[in-house]
Amino acid sequence: MLFRSNDIRKGVASSAQTAASLLRPGQLRAGSVRVPDLIVNHRDPHVVDDELTVLQVVDLQSRAIATLVSFPCHPEVVHPESHEVTADYPGHLCRLLESRYGGTALFVAGDLGGMQSPDTQERSHGEAQRFAEVLAEAVDACLGDVQSDNLDFARSTVPIELTNPMYRAVIAGGIVAPVEWCGSSVVTEVSLTRVGPVVLAGIPGELLPKLGIQLRHRLREAGARFPLIVGLADDELGYILPADDFVEPLDWDEPGRQYEESMSPGPHTGPEIMAALDELIKDVLE
Repeated sequence: MLFRSNDIRKGVASSAQTAASLLRPGQLRAGSVRVPDLIVNHRDPHVVDDELTVLQVVDLQSRAIATLVSFPCHPEVVHPESHEVTADYPGHLCRLLESRYGGTALFVAGDLGGMQSPDTQERSHGEAQRFAEVLAEAVDACLGDVQSDNLDFARSTVPIELTNPMYRAVIAGGIVAPVEWCGSSVVTEVSLTRVGPVVLAGIPGELLPKLGIQLRHRLREAGARFPLIVGLADDELGYILPADDFVEPLDWDEPGRQYEESMSPGPHTGPEIMAALDELIKDVLE
């Protein structure tokens, strides 16, 4: 089924109206914890980000309204050659959290780029369930009541210089929907949302863990107790690499070890995204 843009706008507006009609008092719970031995970084084994962050809203009877979990690992426990449609470990995790706490559970990708994947040899639904059970126990262990005195949101548009010839080709050929241009750059956006001590950073792609670790450190320096990375927010630019890690492929069709570079707008993407986020941090948190 094809949806027209006007139908999508109407659907979003209707959903917002329904959500507003169901507003009720709530309290905030949050936590973060490292969950070791679940992730392997296939690009750079020495840099692994295994921090789980959770934000939960409960009603005045301490029943969950919603639970949001961010974890930096690709949902690919189940064998990649499987033709089954599956939500992989995030699907199992959300069902476990909804069974445990009630309400609605949501999963967002953290800084899983380049290439943070499940550290397992068993590629099965049973293993995806086990993976989720470990994460659910981590959520339960780290959640605690926090104060939620403020709510702030800020966003910023960012021009990203597009040097990837493959990206340019698919845009020129109409394979990718029209994009907003600013000279030779595509326009995307980043965002920050502060909910008490929790700060959600909206990233338009897949941050490599080196940048994710830097971003959370920067957010904590600015006063965020629980930095929560929301990858693939608003846009999917592909991989977002540190500039000093970016090595242009010799052959863009067969990039080999430079696969992440071949799926990135270019070497300026990481610095431009991080600089825009730093300006938002100064505006919102400092």
